[in-house]
Amino acid sequence: MEYIINIRPALYNKGYRITGQRQQIIRILDKATDHQSAYKIYEELRKMNHRVSIATIYRTLDLLVELNFVRRIDRHKQPSVYELADPGKGPTVKVHLICRKCNQVQDISSSLSVMFNDLVGKAQLYHEFSIEPQAISLRGLCAKCRVESARGN
Repeated sequence: MEYIINIRPALYNKGYRITGQRQQIIRILDKATDHQSAYKIYEELRKMNHRVSIATIYRTLDLLVELNFVRRIDRHKQPSVYELADPGKGPTVKVHLICRKCNQVQDISSSLSVMFNDLVGKAQLYHEFSIEPQAISLRGLCAKCRVESARGN
């Protein structure tokens, strides 16, 4: 709910309205404990008896990504997933680990994230370079798939 309060003036200042559909999509992302695909958002809205097309969800997500309120995480040969970004925090970099076999998306631990963003901040100062908020995806094998691969599955 707090995120919607913060995003509303930013949308208005950029000439966009916070429609009921946009508000519901943001609420779902805000309450989510994991990354959400457009289809998962669609299913959640249907459970709540909201009538919205999948095209509207994609358009809304595209707009929110463009405005840096939401991050899109592209997964190889799988639908993208989304998470809320924090546009007020400056040049933060979100690092995701994506399994190339099962397409699971994990965030790196918070302590590693802090260290990584400290490094980004130092690089920004050292090179006098303005870094924009973004997400980096590192691909490999998750622990489960690594074990399965070792077994020959």
